[in-house]
Amino acid sequence: MIVPNALMTGWKSKLALVAGTLGVASWLGYRAECRNLDAAQQPDSSTRSTARPVLATRTRAGSIDRLNALRRVAGRWSLAPREEAQCWEIIRGFSVDEVKAYLAEIPENLNFQANLVLAGMLFYRWGQLDPEAAMKEALKPPYAEAQYYQSVVAAWMGRDLEGVMRWAKANGSEPIKRDVGNAAGRLLAFQDPETALARATAEFPSAMDGVLFTLALQMSDSEESRRKFFALLASREDLKERKRCLVSLASAPAYTGRHVPVEMVAELEASGAPPDQVDFFRNELERQAIFQNPQEALERMSLPGSDTPRDRQLSAYANWLKYEPEEATAWAANHGKVDFVAETVKARATQRIAGGWQPGGEERNGWDRSTLDQFNAWRRHEPTTAETWLQTLPSEIRDHFNASSHDATR
Repeated sequence: MIVPNALMTGWKSKLALVAGTLGVASWLGYRAECRNLDAAQQPDSSTRSTARPVLATRTRAGSIDRLNALRRVAGRWSLAPREEAQCWEIIRGFSVDEVKAYLAEIPENLNFQANLVLAGMLFYRWGQLDPEAAMKEALKPPYAEAQYYQSVVAAWMGRDLEGVMRWAKANGSEPIKRDVGNAAGRLLAFQDPETALARATAEFPSAMDGVLFTLALQMSDSEESRRKFFALLASREDLKERKRCLVSLASAPAYTGRHVPVEMVAELEASGAPPDQVDFFRNELERQAIFQNPQEALERMSLPGSDTPRDRQLSAYANWLKYEPEEATAWAANHGKVDFVAETVKARATQRIAGGWQPGGEERNGWDRSTLDQFNAWRRHEPTTAETWLQTLPSEIRDHFNASSHDATR
């Protein structure tokens, strides 16, 4: 979990908080999109670069040239971390007029990755200096589509959390109120967990989910703190709100890295929660475990007396298979779950055939080694059933499976 002091130390941590809270891209995350770009693309000199002498001083005109040079260095690739840092070192000293000047330099096509990154930095800087004006501009085309208001929100929260909440409450659309509310609620809960709920209720109800989410994460680490959280939960009248809190509590490991004990279900039941909420929480814990620790979840679901639906067990197996195919296949074969192996093979084969698989194109079209290994495991344990299924496939696919079987026995 990020601690309050770490949240407020710099532009990267502040924007990372908002990006993580809102689930959106920022200049910290655009690299994951892996888009090609032409960083050397230049603006239309007749319409855009004319803004420079009006808006920028001679000194800052030189800074703009340096930024353009960095953009050209990227070529058809993204800005490297060092280049991003160099860009921010320049932009962090800009005035509002200089921010506007360089926004005018950036070509209209914001789909280029370097342009997206630089525009995010520029709006963050503008948000540090004049957040209301920055927000007004960020909500206009073409910036609105790229959701640069999130960069402004991140900067604004760093200087005036109450101010951004007031602005969103008075002027924001419902999606913006919700986004700002979630981010603001989490900051409120980090800053002062004791008063966060009361402040959200009085000042900005849209922040309530963010507050409760953060409290759920903070209070999941011990039986005593969970007991307090369940008492807090019982005081909330909104049933949908309670369920959202339970989802947050079940998802705590994904955010904190802490293990959530199964005993938490019994703790919730002991708190006097209604049976339907206890059942909801049990199911949510199980669902989250499928993604967080599929092996452990599958082994627990497979214990004698478990009434976990078969499709959920199969889901856990398929998720485990993504990360540890050999271990998952061996476990299924050794625990009487060969039917899991068979169904996975059939499902993948159907997907590949529908995708137009051709002989010799296994890597390009996804005939991965795991699928072939699983088929061989299935055939070792249920040779007749596996062979009967294989005969239903086109001849070139049968040959592909048979060839893999011969390779495996060499």
